[in-house]
Amino acid sequence: MDKPKKKKRIYCTWCKAEIEGEEIYIRTRRGTEMHICPKCWRQRWRALLLVIKAKFEAIESGVSCFDDEFLAHIVLPDGAA
Repeated sequence: MDKPKKKKRIYCTWCKAEIEGEEIYIRTRRGTEMHICPKCWRQRWRALLLVIKAKFEAIESGVSCFDDEFLAHIVLPDGAA
């Protein structure tokens, strides 16, 4: 009689907690694999949202201009920044 195969334990790349149930799987540009729990995924998106909102607030209040906040992150079709 065959023994039941043990389920491979998967750990979150960011928080190192064991992932039970749903996971988010990403392959990076370097070819490495990342397994991310939904809690960490939502936390990263919330942080990104706050950063973008803060940039727009700085632009609106006159502390900074659009070019200073976003120009470094714009890539042209030919790959030049």
